[in-house]
Amino acid sequence: MPRVTLLDVAKAAGVSKMTASRALREHSDVATETREKVRRIAAELGYVPNQMASMLSAKSSLIVPMIIPSISNSVFADIVAHAQPLLLEAGYQMMLFNTDYSLDREEKAIAAMMAWSPAAIILSGVDHTELSRQQLKNAGIPVVEMMDLAEDPIDLAVGFDHVQAGVDMARYLIGRGYKRFAFCGSQLDMDTRAYKRFAGFRETLEASGLMPPSLVNIDDPEGILTQDDFQSMLNVVDGLDCIYFSNDDLAVSALLFCARLGISVPEQLAIAGFNDIPLGRQITPRLTTTRTPRGLIGEKAAQYALEAIKNKEDFPKVLDLKSELLPRESA
Repeated sequence: MPRVTLLDVAKAAGVSKMTASRALREHSDVATETREKVRRIAAELGYVPNQMASMLSAKSSLIVPMIIPSISNSVFADIVAHAQPLLLEAGYQMMLFNTDYSLDREEKAIAAMMAWSPAAIILSGVDHTELSRQQLKNAGIPVVEMMDLAEDPIDLAVGFDHVQAGVDMARYLIGRGYKRFAFCGSQLDMDTRAYKRFAGFRETLEASGLMPPSLVNIDDPEGILTQDDFQSMLNVVDGLDCIYFSNDDLAVSALLFCARLGISVPEQLAIAGFNDIPLGRQITPRLTTTRTPRGLIGEKAAQYALEAIKNKEDFPKVLDLKSELLPRESA
């Protein structure tokens, strides 16, 4: 069956091809009655606009890609859930890319999305390959980096200070009297956000005269903590009395292992996490953690992209939404 064309819609509606095209645009200046008739007939015929042709004529599309490191991580699911409605309301479609925390995959995603002439780009983090940075700088469209801060963003940045989050947790745990620490996480390369928290944590401990924390990197592509991993960690530091995890998923696993092994929390071992996922508030003892403003980050990233598309510049280049330490019973 041949594909329905714009000309087919125009003939069925009794209008010119140009009028039909204008009637189907998001912000149409065609008379309401004509616009509704054309759109109704287009829907009845199953007409789908040729987006590639539209992009060539308009030099940009109504697509705003978002590049995230994980589609299964609830943190990024929250960001997408808060950003997408704002983009849809403004007439834009989100195109989602998953990199699995790989900067090389991010680089390929950026190259692929450029072929779609996006109206703007939203992506996670401020650390990218040199080629990615050059592609984004030369794209000529708004670029919003989210989840982190940068002194010199590619264009715009919406996030919070991860080093400061590590500093805040260290100060709290020192105040609670803990002295022997380990920092445990996955994806702990030096350019990751988790490593920045570790750096702030370590520097604060050392400034207080305490031993630096042992760094434990979970060697699992999914970042899953096994009981063997956990028991091995207990022997990493003599007199270990506190473990700071790079995320709540790992920290909650540790709390469950403590219950299974008969380790009293926080009396024998304190546990702290990061992100404030719902399970951390429901488990016993409740998890000491840091709340990240991920929903607000999604909203602001979308708003920044939309405002920049309109060429408005009445907002700061870097928006610090700050994180919040939440003391609870586990530390």
